[in-house]
Amino acid sequence: MHLNVSRYIQGCVLCNTSKPSNRKLGLYLPLPVPSRTWESISIDFLGGLPKTKSRNDYLFVVVDCFSKIVILIPCKKTTIGE
Repeated sequence: MHLNVSRYIQGCVLCNTSKPSNRKLGLYLPLPVPSRTWESISIDFLGGLPKTKSRNDYLFVVVDCFSKIVILIPCKKTTIGE
């Protein structure tokens, strides 16, 4: 049975990629630093907020990575046909 388990683990792609001995270890490389505003942005949705008078319950967040300017755009969590 030990031989069967060993063969199964050696043939399993998930087992082989998740083994610590098979992972590529090393230092992470830092992201490149932008040289001007709005050259690099990050975006995200922030949700589950209480509804406002205009029925907005989400925020669309845009951040400029150079100047750290944040733009918050209120929006609704909707589906097509609502």
